[in-house]
Amino acid sequence: RRLCEEKRVRVAPLRLCSAESGSDGCRLDDLLLVPLHSWYHSSWDREPGMEAGGPDSELRKAMPGVGMWTDHQLCKWPPHLANDEARALHFASLNRELV
Repeated sequence: RRLCEEKRVRVAPLRLCSAESGSDGCRLDDLLLVPLHSWYHSSWDREPGMEAGGPDSELRKAMPGVGMWTDHQLCKWPPHLANDEARALHFASLNRELV
């Protein structure tokens, strides 16, 4: 979080109020941006995958040097976050105070 603050990256919810907002500053139809922590887990995916002829399969044909995600090769995790489901649940739990 400190790195994000140093780089001026917003990581907290932000309400964007329209010019026509009321005296309290915002209306119900104003925009609320809430950045959420997440980690991909295939059980939540309802779209066809690259191997199933999904939309990304055309990209892979056009760019044959592009492989699959490298998250499993490049990220190192502590033992309690050893699998995708554990990571997904961990990151989702970080959002409880936001939603």
